[in-house]
Amino acid sequence: MTEAPDKRGSARVQPFVVRCLIVDGARRLPAYLTDLSVTGAQVTVEGEPPAAGTSVVVEVRLGRDAAAARRLPATVQWARGDDPPPPPSFGVVFRIGEDDRRAIEGVLADVRQRASQI
Repeated sequence: MTEAPDKRGSARVQPFVVRCLIVDGARRLPAYLTDLSVTGAQVTVEGEPPAAGTSVVVEVRLGRDAAAARRLPATVQWARGDDPPPPPSFGVVFRIGEDDRRAIEGVLADVRQRASQI
């Protein structure tokens, strides 16, 4: 069996686990980012994941000095329910500006630096 090629255009940090909230219209879903790149993330959600193509907002505190949650607009690229056993999850592509992009790059650099010291 061959593994499908990774279609991501940017490097990601995995595992990267941080609590977040997914805003899907009127729904507010508790969730966790379980990997992160400057262009998107994988999200594990408590509840039914949004469908592919849905526009959502990822509310998350990033970095050591994250005083306020960032609101990252995103589009759901794929979704997997709770069947089979892994928890429901989905992938998003961010639609963000330079300020949010730099914040994510800073978090990724910090994680990589700490990982290199282990």
